[in-house]
Amino acid sequence: MRRFIEGLTVILMLLAGLARAASIEVTPVLQERPVGENTAVYDLVNRGDRAVTMQVRLQAWRQSDGIRLLSDTTDLQVTPPLVTLEPGQSERVRVTLETERSGREQAYRVQFIQVPETAEAIQPGVRTLLKLDTPLFFQAESPKTELNWRVRHSLDGWQLVVRNAGTRFARLTDPVLEVGSDRRIAIEQGLLYILPGSSITWPLALTDAEAHRDLSLQFKTGGRVRFQPLEGR
Repeated sequence: MRRFIEGLTVILMLLAGLARAASIEVTPVLQERPVGENTAVYDLVNRGDRAVTMQVRLQAWRQSDGIRLLSDTTDLQVTPPLVTLEPGQSERVRVTLETERSGREQAYRVQFIQVPETAEAIQPGVRTLLKLDTPLFFQAESPKTELNWRVRHSLDGWQLVVRNAGTRFARLTDPVLEVGSDRRIAIEQGLLYILPGSSITWPLALTDAEAHRDLSLQFKTGGRVRFQPLEGR
């Protein structure tokens, strides 16, 4: 099963001209808006030497066993939806939640997508276009992350399962399973999000004897390395 590793992504598209990438900065990359604040503000800056046009796309975000599921949404309004930046120019983009807050965390992706120039788009060749994919959260009334980890046995063998039983997303990097003091198993590489109510299951290459040893999980979150003893079995 192929999972999506979060972050900024540069997409290569078969369009035209030389292979070149726009130098667009978008800040902040991650936004959380507390209850009572329904607008997220983004600053775009063109650090390159040519004009670039960016389109803003808004999508609702949910998860199924760690797979990112996106759908078009009318919950959000963006101003302006299309931005042309000359070299060195900056622009401010506002994304506003138009629906009532549900009391639960609401997750979205705000995507800044480079628009190809008309003259180049009709020519053969390869051109590098930029796509900046950023998470936006409107917080629950009492935001709290609560991850429950366990190792279990299934018909397919041993598995590691994590569920976010809290009201706030979890953001972690590079989870590693430690088996006793002499074996480490990389679970996933890169940045992971686990939305409230969502779970992820990974297969584990463990023997029955290893599964009953002391197991713990190491991962990075909030700039810190954490160790989590594992239950179950």
